[in-house]
Amino acid sequence: MNGMNSRLNNPIDILLVEDNPGDVRLIQEVFKYAEIDNKIRIAKDGEEAINMLSRENEFFNCLFQILYY
Repeated sequence: MNGMNSRLNNPIDILLVEDNPGDVRLIQEVFKYAEIDNKIRIAKDGEEAINMLSRENEFFNCLFQILYY
């Protein structure tokens, strides 16, 4: 149980896959209002998201943590 709690206490990057700039802005505002300090990385489509998750192309240095429950 300690392992899961320690992962949840550390901020993680959130990958948002969204092609609508208005929706991206809305989600960013909700996070700000809720005082959620996680960094949001935005992919405009599935291909870009896969590249980011597989660290291909210009996203090679992106770090993501995947949580397993």
